Amino acid sequence: MDLTLRPMTETERMYSYTQSHQLMMQTGCIGHLRGDFGSTGEQFFTTWDDHRADIKSEDFKTEFDAVIDALRSDSRYGGILAGRKAMRSYCARNSDSSFPWSPGVSPSNPPSSQDAEL
Repeated sequence: MDLTLRPMTETERMYSYTQSHQLMMQTGCIGHLRGDFGSTGEQFFTTWDDHRADIKSEDFKTEFDAVIDALRSDSRYGGILAGRKAMRSYCARNSDSSFPWSPGVSPSNPPSSQDAEL
């Protein structure tokens, strides 16, 4: 599998989090993956929230699993999802990919969750 990693555009950022039901239906948002590196930072737990189960095909599931596996273990992508330390390192090297802080959230008051919706 060949992946090209790049920062999301400003417009794409709005699809990183759950939107209104109408918008998700119109844009074909299949769902969101929530990832957690566990208490040690080296684990990898996920939960999936379906938004459009009607279009979540076997082909989609197979390809999505391959992408997650590549981001966890393929050296070409630096093991971005191998653990919390690897994710932090990737984020530090790619600050152009960061989101502006939301109201009430800042570097001194980060979100309480270490989730990332993909």
